[in-house]
Amino acid sequence: MNIADFRDRIVCQQQVLTPDLQGGFAEDWQNIATVWAHVEQTASSPDVSARQRNLPRVFTVRVRHQDVLKTCRKILWQDQKLDVTGCINPDGRGKVLQFTCIEDLTS
Repeated sequence: MNIADFRDRIVCQQQVLTPDLQGGFAEDWQNIATVWAHVEQTASSPDVSARQRNLPRVFTVRVRHQDVLKTCRKILWQDQKLDVTGCINPDGRGKVLQFTCIEDLTS
């Protein structure tokens, strides 16, 4: 993959749990990095919720390898939220991280 392929600006987020007053935790998201990436739609997967069929899109997102990005669980891209379902180092050389993401249709 060529450096010129990284044309999309994304924000990587990690989940943060904050204690609440009832002894539980409140979920929040914290930005960990803003990086250049290569984002491509790879498929659509059927999802049925509330008796409505939705087709959330599946994306592959490639970024230059940074250890801090391994904790990424959500990606913000072009006003869309993508939930990270997997993260691999495809070449095994530590140059690229590849995220598999599914479109978050709840927002």
